[in-house]
Amino acid sequence: MYEWQNMNSKKSKRASFLGSVRMFGGRGVAPLSLAFLVAACSQDLVRGSHSDETAAPPPGLFGPAQNRVDRGADMSTAEIAGINDQQDERALPPKTAEIYKGHSRFTAVTKTGQGSVDERDGAYTLNFSNADIRSVVDAVLGDALGLPYLVDNAVTGTITARSARALPEDKVIAALEDVLAINGAALVVRDGVYHVLPLQATTGMAPLLSGQKARQDGFGIHVIPIQFASADEMQVTLEPFLTPGRGLQADTERNLLLFRGPGGEAADIVSMVELFDVDWMAGMSFALLPLSHADVGDVLVEMEAIFAQDGETPGPTHGVIRFLPIQRMNALLAISEQPVYLENARQWTERLDRGGGSDGQRQLYVYHLKNARASEVGEVLGELFDVRTVGDSGSVSTGLAPGRDGGSLSGFSGSDGSDGGLGSRDTGSAGGFGGSATSNRNASSNNRRSNDRAGQSAAFGQEGGNGPRLIADERNDAMLVLATAQEYRMIEQTLKRLDITPLQVLIEATIAEVTLDDELNHGLRWFFEAGGGNRQDISFSDVNTGAVAPSFPGFSYFFESGDARVALNALSSITDVTVVSSPQLMVLDNKTARLQVGDQVPVPVQQSVSTQDPDAPIVNSIQFQDTGVILEVTPHVNASGLVVLEVSQEVSDVVPTTSSGIDAPTIQQRAINSSVAVQTGETIALGGLIRDRASDVNTGVPILMNIPWLGNLFKSKSTTNERTELLVLLTPQVVRDSSEAREVTQELRRRMKGFKRLQERFGVTDDQVAPSQKDGSNAP
Repeated sequence: MYEWQNMNSKKSKRASFLGSVRMFGGRGVAPLSLAFLVAACSQDLVRGSHSDETAAPPPGLFGPAQNRVDRGADMSTAEIAGINDQQDERALPPKTAEIYKGHSRFTAVTKTGQGSVDERDGAYTLNFSNADIRSVVDAVLGDALGLPYLVDNAVTGTITARSARALPEDKVIAALEDVLAINGAALVVRDGVYHVLPLQATTGMAPLLSGQKARQDGFGIHVIPIQFASADEMQVTLEPFLTPGRGLQADTERNLLLFRGPGGEAADIVSMVELFDVDWMAGMSFALLPLSHADVGDVLVEMEAIFAQDGETPGPTHGVIRFLPIQRMNALLAISEQPVYLENARQWTERLDRGGGSDGQRQLYVYHLKNARASEVGEVLGELFDVRTVGDSGSVSTGLAPGRDGGSLSGFSGSDGSDGGLGSRDTGSAGGFGGSATSNRNASSNNRRSNDRAGQSAAFGQEGGNGPRLIADERNDAMLVLATAQEYRMIEQTLKRLDITPLQVLIEATIAEVTLDDELNHGLRWFFEAGGGNRQDISFSDVNTGAVAPSFPGFSYFFESGDARVALNALSSITDVTVVSSPQLMVLDNKTARLQVGDQVPVPVQQSVSTQDPDAPIVNSIQFQDTGVILEVTPHVNASGLVVLEVSQEVSDVVPTTSSGIDAPTIQQRAINSSVAVQTGETIALGGLIRDRASDVNTGVPILMNIPWLGNLFKSKSTTNERTELLVLLTPQVVRDSSEAREVTQELRRRMKGFKRLQERFGVTDDQVAPSQKDGSNAP
């Protein structure tokens, strides 16, 4: 019925057990024996006898030999005596709770992955199946290679890897690096110790290696120099082939590549760099194809069309050959990797180099200007090439230098069709080439013949004395040139240099009237000299070298950008400062900008009366005079950023006339006419125009003060003197291109938004804004 796993021989014990049962053969004994057997089995089940451990037999059932009874003894007496002797505490029911702990597993446990590294004749075979990454590192680095290593706690995962063939010892670490990379880890060697780290942690731990040396184990930074190719282009070429987690950076200044990754991949990157890093120029073929008759620009378009280098659908030769125009030499430069294409290009260039007329024959060329004005460019070319330029109005310009007098010339006179002569009006003077023209046609004809002779010494020196002819088409903003091909090439180069984007100047002006009292009793000049402006770089106009030459005694004072507002704030803290106007003007270089804020006052300038009719009325001639704030500025910008400003500033007021009986207003003027030089972004102050104004004020008792003779007893008269000085602050800023113009516009928009926020903050409506602000004086 029940076998005990701790018996020496199951068969002998089973026989002993049966023999013992036979020994108790009576009916009275059989139930007692069965009771013992059941009790023993129940006790064994409670104690967990079905576990793998061996359990002891129940006490008293298989006792020692001396406790057994003989066959001849009294069976009942022996049974009672044996039972009484074998009873102990373990045979009794437990009095306290007994706890028997199990293993707490209720499902089957899968076996962990296994793996090994087998070594035979110096070669290693890797065989891992679902093995922990730490076990793999220990098996490869520790057991197989005997290298010291450290594994970061953040490195986790399982690895399945099997090498089909045995690997030599120098390839084992490379294989391990590939396996670790798949699991987001890297192998870094530091001081002979192999560190297994996550890829994100290798940035600061990777040692600096060299890409040109022999391959080194471990993750590191490899410096790869490049000799011929560009580091940027090489980076773009190699980045698609990088393994995830690797990095490639280009150092353009030193023309280097920095690769962050294991040594094995670094060797592959070096091989690819050596493949592409070749002398590209030595492998290319070049051909310089000069042109004698045709224009290089026209031939370029035709050659690109022949070799399918342009268009929406490029042909099979697209990219095989390239053409570059050499305008200076009127030649084409052909570049190709295949020398055979250069011979084809030479043949087609010779076939296309036709047209343009015969040598010395003139043709009509049209050059459309992109930035400059045709009339201005025509004047410059007329002076440069000693030729005539004709505008839309029919006027001919001979390109006089500034300051020279010249007459107005119109049309092409003469019936002989001479190309070099100049026409002249009958009533005028022609000063294009010097000398005066009388008011008769014979003199005009002589002048034309003299100009024909002068054309023989023109820049091109063509036989026959005929020079090129230029016509400025202002309507289409183009230049029409009648010249030979050689002459036009020279004129075209000049046109390209003159047709540039014109400079613009943003002028921020502040015109303020400062009341002179207390500390400013001696004027603003004394205030700035005494250090009130917190600046010492003062330049006054009393000396001949001063930058300012005003029409009235004055001074100039230079500020850095932003210091002008500081000076106004300093003045407003000690006196009254009234900002008369604060305009912002954008004007082209060498052009005049005019700003006027004020009224036109009618002023009689002449009176006439008929002497024949005594009843004839008096006729007055009225002229309107501009008053208020008038500012005219003409900037001149040089290449260094220095701005020369020609300034004309006037502030005028209308007052009643007290000096004469003429019924006309008196206009009080304060004006500055000056030429100043200032760097872009700096501020210059013009001042020194002081005005004394006296006003009489009558105060007294109403009604009584108006009684004749007696009214003097009820009123008093006082005189108020007021001294004010006009201060003009100018800040020029050069705007060289469209991007700087957009920045200036954005800055003005930000200022307007800030002004709008101030209105909303203080609850000021547009109707409450001062008229000087509403009429646009503060806007450019």
